[in-house]
Amino acid sequence: MGVLAETFREVWAVDFEFQSAPGERPVPICVVAWELRTGRKLRVWRDDFGPLPPYSIGPDSLFVAYYASAELSCHLALGWPMPARISRPSCSAIRMWPDIFPAPNSTPWSRTPAWTNR
Repeated sequence: MGVLAETFREVWAVDFEFQSAPGERPVPICVVAWELRTGRKLRVWRDDFGPLPPYSIGPDSLFVAYYASAELSCHLALGWPMPARISRPSCSAIRMWPDIFPAPNSTPWSRTPAWTNR
């Protein structure tokens, strides 16, 4: 992980599944978060959402989300604070770092929470 490991204590790849009506805030169903340094994985369903995210969002942690605006809108809908550091990697960045983002079968990792079971 190089620079990421030197800069951040934790690096969280985060993906929500949610429902939303046009023009309305999303209704989060679940969140999957994968701490890329340690491999720790969290899966939290809506009945278990607490007042704060289950992952670190402080300045020593990096929040990584392919479609960050959707994930951050779920933070707003849940009343959670925003992460201090956010990265929204492009498809090309994901391909450049296959050791960090090893997407199977060319499936975008951000659309597949089940992928984090691997």
